[in-house]
Amino acid sequence: MSSITKKRLEATILFCDIMNFTTLFDDKDPEEAFFFANYVLKTLSNVVVQCGGTIDKFMGDGLLAHFGVTNSCPDHAMKACYFSLQLLDEIWKINCDRYILNQIIISLGIGIHSGDIVFGKIDASSYTEFSVFGDVVNTASRIERMTRLFSVDILVSKATYDLCKHCLDFFAIGEHELRGKKGKHSLFWLLPTNSFTNK
Repeated sequence: MSSITKKRLEATILFCDIMNFTTLFDDKDPEEAFFFANYVLKTLSNVVVQCGGTIDKFMGDGLLAHFGVTNSCPDHAMKACYFSLQLLDEIWKINCDRYILNQIIISLGIGIHSGDIVFGKIDASSYTEFSVFGDVVNTASRIERMTRLFSVDILVSKATYDLCKHCLDFFAIGEHELRGKKGKHSLFWLLPTNSFTNK
């Protein structure tokens, strides 16, 4: 018998993925891939906490995080965007070390969407999980996949853009279809700001 405890709220969902991770390590020992992914994801997860977000789960070479769920706040979209910009700063530092060691540099793909979600605890037999559910989660995942198509690092939905457009810089990518979603969706590339210029 399973029991479900849930709450519905407005929040921001973020998907982050290490681009071309499989290609980078397809001829390497699996332990090397594991330790590298662990190092990068641990570094990124520390930034999530610093920015007031929560890691929902790790997914191979990526992660799902949410803002405004466990730590309720009206500026959840802004926190997610600031987190994304700080992630780029951390990846820049990692790439500096990799460049010195003559290793291939890495890049991130980040997708962000804001809206109504359900956060719940699923308790089924010996398995318990807290997670976020809803179309916002699925859409954020699809947006992250679009970063590859446009060769950009951070893409946000119109919902997130509307919550942050007065404080951050964006470049409109236009309306596009998302895999498995009906209609077209406006996408915006989140640009670095003066506060987050690397060096």
